[in-house]
Amino acid sequence: MTSASAQTFACPACGAALVAQGNQTQLTCPHCRTTVVVPEAVRPKELPQPVVFVVPPPVVNNIYNYQNPASYPPPYPPPRPAPVRQNSGCGCFGALIALLILVTLAVSALVLIFPGISRQVVAEAQLLTIQGNRAPQILLFTASPYNARPGQSTVLNWVTNADHVQIELVSAGQATTWDYPGGTGKTVVPLSANSSVDAMEFRLTAFKSGLQDTATLRVVVGRR
Repeated sequence: MTSASAQTFACPACGAALVAQGNQTQLTCPHCRTTVVVPEAVRPKELPQPVVFVVPPPVVNNIYNYQNPASYPPPYPPPRPAPVRQNSGCGCFGALIALLILVTLAVSALVLIFPGISRQVVAEAQLLTIQGNRAPQILLFTASPYNARPGQSTVLNWVTNADHVQIELVSAGQATTWDYPGGTGKTVVPLSANSSVDAMEFRLTAFKSGLQDTATLRVVVGRR
């Protein structure tokens, strides 16, 4: 099919408006009498013909064996059931074992690199399991450092499930007592610069429900 609409363009010689009709390829300018070739852009375009796809009808087997119906093939193959995946139960157990191994390695590395921090973490984790016990229990009682010089200080740290604790400094010529509410805490103990003792002994007493538990530690005082 061809478009027959008129197209207008300018004469290349005089510039007059020229009209191309139908399938004209050239025409004469009525003004300057010049023979002009109709540009390709002005010529009508042939419209593309539609493409028709012919779909053949499906082939149906109309022959049916009435004597043996089971031999008649079905139009489509029957669907196959999806295979059932057997769960052996080892996947979750293996993941749990791997997690326990990783936790064990992490705790071991923490103990080797930061022994003081690791003891604190382990003691506070154990505290969660014995918090409801009626009897007091001391999980941690440490000093940092254990070896100090006169004029320095040491930090006492404790973790218990008690209602309150009492710390006593038991040394030659000294007897000092501190009371602290709660079962977990820390305190800084300064060492006298002119102290003549070689060591300082601290006693921690935890009180709960009328019962008590006691632990001691020793801080060495060096003079070098």
